[in-house]
Amino acid sequence: MSAAPIDASEFATLFDGCDRPLAIAVSGGVDSLALMHLVAGWRALGGGAAQPPPLVLTVDHALRAASAEEARFVGQVARQLGFAHETLAWIGAKRTSGIQDAARRARYELLFERLADDAWPRDLLLAHHLEDQAETLLMRLARGSGIDGLSAMRGLERRVVVKLGCPVREAVVRLRRPLLDIPKARLIATAQALGADWRDDPSNADVRFERVRLRRSQTGLAELGLTPESLARSARRLAAERAALLAHSAGIAAKYVRDHAGAYGEFKLPGIEQCQPADVGRILGRLIGVFGGAAPPAQLSQIEALVERVLSPSFAALGRLTLGGCIVDIAGEQPGRIVTAFREIGRAELPTLTLQPGEGVFWDQRFYISLSATAPGPAHILPWRARTAGAATGPGGHSAALPAIGSDAEPTLVFGRADLPVSCVWPMQHAAALAFREPDETPPETI
Repeated sequence: MSAAPIDASEFATLFDGCDRPLAIAVSGGVDSLALMHLVAGWRALGGGAAQPPPLVLTVDHALRAASAEEARFVGQVARQLGFAHETLAWIGAKRTSGIQDAARRARYELLFERLADDAWPRDLLLAHHLEDQAETLLMRLARGSGIDGLSAMRGLERRVVVKLGCPVREAVVRLRRPLLDIPKARLIATAQALGADWRDDPSNADVRFERVRLRRSQTGLAELGLTPESLARSARRLAAERAALLAHSAGIAAKYVRDHAGAYGEFKLPGIEQCQPADVGRILGRLIGVFGGAAPPAQLSQIEALVERVLSPSFAALGRLTLGGCIVDIAGEQPGRIVTAFREIGRAELPTLTLQPGEGVFWDQRFYISLSATAPGPAHILPWRARTAGAATGPGGHSAALPAIGSDAEPTLVFGRADLPVSCVWPMQHAAALAFREPDETPPETI
């Protein structure tokens, strides 16, 4: 049986919630070309009528000789549909290994940076479909992912883009994937029914890449009952479970987690009847991820081992360890044991830099630091590095890894000071992460 093209009766479901101006990521392949035509059909029937025409964005990775022509082709089709179009170029040396992952990261960075600079907030539409969702689940299953990874891609999510300057600010980009429940065959049928042309990327047939190998194994997987539909259904159910678990963790975090404005994080464990090991793992993972700054993140297996230690009734569990760029301190009896996390200083390469007036930086991926445009001169920013145990403040000298202004000989803490020309801000995205909230739902907090 041939696949049926998508018709106008499905537009309301596909584009439900699209109440902002739209951007569409279009590569030239059949999936994204079909999505662009579907948006055009939706708008022709009055959908998004109050919003300006969509902006079509094509990333030219410059990995193939035909990529520039493909971007021009997308621009031509976009303009025929009445849409604006821009090509974003990935400039610079390209990796010889892990190229698909590097290209994906570069693509998102270029898209997010462009949208963060736009005059109005846009929703970015991506053309991921049913088979993409199934492949994502299988790849993450192969890596031993937990429920966060196995939930695969979400229909709506938010990404924070940090815009440097004075002050440093956050821009939140909303991603929408309206085609996650749509099989690729229906997208091909839709493009064919519209008489639309597209360009095939030869890398989609290159078996060096994991996704291609998974696609080629679909027949064998389907014979075992692992169809794209069943895998995507599992991802949806896991996503629903994940949402419920995150909501439960958020309730615990609201009562028992303190971020101390970024100086250090503290988790006072409630009784086991209120907080299961999975909750402890999620909260500790967020705590270490936030306070570990730019250090390589802790692995899931390391977090699981930490949870066992934290929940152990033995006094041998007490003490200090390093993990994910943090010093983790475990103290007190159960229940009521307190876990404290703060940035490690001993092996960390914390930034030392000079800010010119009007400049800002995401310092160690922990603080937004900026220097007023009216400052009389540059400011030297460095880690405070307490010289003596007596100079340290907080639990066990956490202030050593806080930012300071001045010279190596006589640094002055920037954190917590209001009488300096330098602004130090605890990011909204960190407060949101520790509270298990979406990033644009948390008001800013300035220190």
